[in-house]
Amino acid sequence: MPSIRRTVGIGILLIVSSVAAASADPILVTDGRFVAASAIVNAQPPTVVVNTPSAPFSPFTASASATATAAAFTAQTTSTQHSSLGSTLFSASGSIDSSADVSAPEGFAFANGSSTFEIEFDLSMPYSFALTGSIAVDDMELGGGFGEVEVSLGTEPVSGGIDVVAGDDIRFGSQLLDFTGVLPAGRHRLLVEASTESVASDGLAHHGSNFDVDFALTPTPEPPSIFLLGAGTVVLATKRRLARRGITYLTETRQAGVR
Repeated sequence: MPSIRRTVGIGILLIVSSVAAASADPILVTDGRFVAASAIVNAQPPTVVVNTPSAPFSPFTASASATATAAAFTAQTTSTQHSSLGSTLFSASGSIDSSADVSAPEGFAFANGSSTFEIEFDLSMPYSFALTGSIAVDDMELGGGFGEVEVSLGTEPVSGGIDVVAGDDIRFGSQLLDFTGVLPAGRHRLLVEASTESVASDGLAHHGSNFDVDFALTPTPEPPSIFLLGAGTVVLATKRRLARRGITYLTETRQAGVR
């Protein structure tokens, strides 16, 4: 009898624990990752290259390169990304480098590109998050154009749109990321994007930007789940105490009978 009671108590605890864990898995909804590069000189048709994951939410390692040349005019862009999506950890690194060179009069060169990591996901319960890493853009600007890195973590309210929870945006220099907080149940979006644009009509324009980011999620049970888990523990402890008392009572009764 004591072993049966103990088994029942453990069963209740395991059921409560498994229910809480099952409800905590994030659901990936939209995969918006890609790398893109384009280049154009004078009036030539642009060279454009875009690569996306082979399957939604699969590991993504890719590059896109575009080059255009004509006489003394050159434009080129290279964009890369390496990213993976675990159940509670998203990791991404990417870079983009573009240049435009015009070494003769009456010429035009344009190059741009993007390494974009954008994921939408649903949470069925609150989660603690940690968004860490680094972002950087070339310190020195040469010629026209820009380099930029944008980081944005947002939650979608009932009324629609996106409310930004954490983020950063830089045009030059470098920045460490260290954002923490709690995301409520619902839909959320994480965007990390490095982009550049280099434009030249005389001389050289060059820009580069990159990112290296980790986004970790930890389930934060709501009060009802915590109560159920605690109740299972109490039931288990109570069953064990009753079982021990039963054994003590039987032992004392047998000893009294022997006397």
